[in-house]
Amino acid sequence: MTSTKKKISSPVCFLDGFTLRHGVVLGGRCGVWRVRSGGQIWHVWEEDLFTSPAGARAVLNKLVG
Repeated sequence: MTSTKKKISSPVCFLDGFTLRHGVVLGGRCGVWRVRSGGQIWHVWEEDLFTSPAGARAVLNKLVG
């Protein structure tokens, strides 16, 4: 995701180990974004955020084999 596409309250996906999580962007800076997911706040690197579950699943499938 590029910085210009991220907005507060934008839905995103990210990988937590081998778990695909969905969340909402709360804000960020210096390449690290705060994401609310499942009642928790996660700090996620910009390159680990996905705008669609399909993109995150494709990366996960490459990791798993």
